[in-house]
Amino acid sequence: MKTKAKTVTILLCSILIIGLIVGFVVIPRLNSGTTDNASYYTFTELADGTYSITAKTVKKPPKKVTIPSTYNGKAVTAIGKNAFSDSSWWGLTEITIPDSITSIGDYAFYHCDKLTEITIPENVTSIGKGAFKESALTKITIPKNVTSIGEDAFANCSKLAELLLPNNITTINRSSFWNCSSLTNITIPENVTSIGERAFGYCKGLTNITIGENVTEIATNAFEECINLNYNIENNLKYLGNANNPYVYLLGPTNTSITTVVINNDCKTIGYYAFEGCGSLTSITIGNSVTRINAHAFYELTSLTSVVIPDSVVTINEGAFEGCDNLNYNVQDDLNYLGNENNPYLYLAKSASTDITSATINNNCKFIGDFAFSSCYYLKSVVMSNVTSIGQYAFYGCQGLTSVVIPDSVTSIEHDAFKDCFYLKNIVISNSVTEIRKNTFEGCGMTSIEIPNNITFIDESAFTECRSLESVIIPDSVTYIGDNAFYDCDNLTNITIGNGVTFIGDNVFTFCYNINYNEENGLKYIGNENNPYLYLAGSVAEDITSATINNNCKFIGDSAFWDCIKLTNIVFPDSILSIGENAFTNCKGLTSVTIGNNVTSIGENAFASCSGITEIILPDSITSIAYAAFSNCNNLNTIYYKGKEGEIEKIQLNSSQNQDFINANFYCYSETEPTTDGKYWHYVDGVPTPWLKEN
Repeated sequence: MKTKAKTVTILLCSILIIGLIVGFVVIPRLNSGTTDNASYYTFTELADGTYSITAKTVKKPPKKVTIPSTYNGKAVTAIGKNAFSDSSWWGLTEITIPDSITSIGDYAFYHCDKLTEITIPENVTSIGKGAFKESALTKITIPKNVTSIGEDAFANCSKLAELLLPNNITTINRSSFWNCSSLTNITIPENVTSIGERAFGYCKGLTNITIGENVTEIATNAFEECINLNYNIENNLKYLGNANNPYVYLLGPTNTSITTVVINNDCKTIGYYAFEGCGSLTSITIGNSVTRINAHAFYELTSLTSVVIPDSVVTINEGAFEGCDNLNYNVQDDLNYLGNENNPYLYLAKSASTDITSATINNNCKFIGDFAFSSCYYLKSVVMSNVTSIGQYAFYGCQGLTSVVIPDSVTSIEHDAFKDCFYLKNIVISNSVTEIRKNTFEGCGMTSIEIPNNITFIDESAFTECRSLESVIIPDSVTYIGDNAFYDCDNLTNITIGNGVTFIGDNVFTFCYNINYNEENGLKYIGNENNPYLYLAGSVAEDITSATINNNCKFIGDSAFWDCIKLTNIVFPDSILSIGENAFTNCKGLTSVTIGNNVTSIGENAFASCSGITEIILPDSITSIAYAAFSNCNNLNTIYYKGKEGEIEKIQLNSSQNQDFINANFYCYSETEPTTDGKYWHYVDGVPTPWLKEN
């Protein structure tokens, strides 16, 4: 028996030796449970030549992972969107992130509910939304270079007990730490200015929070259901602050039955809807360090009769005193003011009568309140000298008003401020104002408007239905013109758009039938003396067959080529930044479209019903494709994208009514023959050509 066993042993040893020599025997290695094996991942090349990494779906992935720092000799700098969120990776217990990583993508470690600890390298600058949502992390230190934390980034991390935030953070986004029920103490860094909706909602274990002096905005439900949070309480009021100043931010009262309020003199900000529901509140004294009263702070306090506002206040947001119908005002010249003992005229709440015909605002008044002169139909003149802000709807419907001079002391004019002042012919806008907000001058009667050189932003519908408006000069300082800004200004003939504009919205000049265009090669443009071709409004004739857009044109306007069914060829210069809605709707003659290399957005229905299009070359600059941009393009079968695969994520595609685009073969650009899976293309003799894999 022993001889037989010995013989078998010798035979096995011989086989093993021979196998090692010829290389056909593999000696198994015990699985340590840790891997940096590249075969587990998909690597996607980014625009800068580095790579992002995402994990593949595998049957039995390792529990411990080390992310490789390089791939193909290039750095791995990004953990991609949904990188380890596939259910096969939910058992991940440990991950090592290399110093090469600079960003962690959206939902990268979503629902990794066995992952209890992670070290984020110092080079990381951004953490995407939902990045660690529903993980089992118990503590986290956000590195010093991170400037933004996405929405829901750590939401539902119910075991997270330790959180250290860096000083570079300025905003804590909505739901960032929602339902982190094990958190007990949080220090908000000094540079944070705002805390978003539900940022710490349902953190029921939270007892202490410290905020810096610079926090000016805290959403009303930022600490929703934080039932154990210790506020700094004084005189039945709840504050948040720090060791040096416990009273930085007033959240509201401890109960809504209070009748009088004295706000601490160290308080800086009164929160949104701070006293909503305090129906018995009759008097409020605001501390003399308050600089900001947030929106609807004293909303519908119908019993409120007395308010003292200190001179320290520099911002009163919309609706702050909305519905406070029984206030006792300081009355002067038929105008009702709120203020303090030294300056009773700080805040103009409203006129004493809607029948007034003229108004001279006190020289000590800083604020014209919301609806202050709303529906004062007979008001013909108003004089303001030192006012700094004009509230929403302040002069709404003042149909007798013909002329207004807004002094340079005014820095902000809220939306709808002069809406429907039908006979307002002359208005001089303060040189200190930087924005014209939505509907500000809608329906006004001016024939011309001089927009100051400090204006950078013209919001949506700012001059909608100004039907007497004939001439507008938009200065070079303006960078943004919103949707419908000059909609239905049907007498507008002369308009100059400055060279500084980088965005022009939808329907900006819709129904402006009388504009004098700059024409070239059968196309109509709006611009300025140096560049008459800034904005392409349309073609001179609908039967156009070919269009070469001027090389200085930046914007293709709404409906520019709508129903040009004979159009078969369009040349986009690289100067184009955006394509407006309905720009090429029903251009059935188009078969192939190469969109310029700097276009960032394609508007709604831009190529709708272009049933002849079979292929599109899409630039890597594109970031937005709107609703139905390619609806009813039923022959579209090929999209050549000039970006790399890792850049696709930056495109915000509205999937509604864009099924033809979604179903097309989508190829990413690769100069050299790719070694990874996917669909890629390159140019062959100037013709876009897919890379074909050899069998």
